[in-house]
Amino acid sequence: MSKKIYDTLVYLFLGYVGVIFAVFGYKLSTVTFAQTSPALKLSMGLVYGVLPVSGVLIGFFVINRILNVWLIAKETEEGGTAG
Repeated sequence: MSKKIYDTLVYLFLGYVGVIFAVFGYKLSTVTFAQTSPALKLSMGLVYGVLPVSGVLIGFFVINRILNVWLIAKETEEGGTAG
């Protein structure tokens, strides 16, 4: 299997994990928003709110990496420089 295809499959799997983080993290943070952390005195929804944010950031990372795999690989095949 080509390295480009293999890398793309790996990044798509990572993107799937990012979608799971975003969707279920959002659900978890909305359900626990009324609870308060005893130590931090913050809403648990804010504490768990990092999960959907992380999922979205993972999504941006995956899109960037997939574009780099296909665009930089195409550029180097044509004799350009990758950098």
